[in-house]
Amino acid sequence: MAPCFLLRDGRKQLFDQVPDGLALYRYQDQAGQDIQALLDPASQQRLLGAQPKPQPSHNGNSSAPKAGTNEGSKIRPLRRPHPQSARRSA
Repeated sequence: MAPCFLLRDGRKQLFDQVPDGLALYRYQDQAGQDIQALLDPASQQRLLGAQPKPQPSHNGNSSAPKAGTNEGSKIRPLRRPHPQSARRSA
């Protein structure tokens, strides 16, 4: 099983490729899972950089959705609520 790391932003993530010499703190969480917390930004950068890059599709017809699309539907901007009117009825 791939080791579980606690990233500096608080996310837990499994990684297959782990370089040597990372600054880590190892502990068990409440569920009994072994966690390796990264202690400095350089260690996190080395860990993330060691991961294999996704292979691009060679046929040009990627089945993955393109950025900014949601499986063919348009992405609509969020609507902000209108502020309450400052006028009160008498």
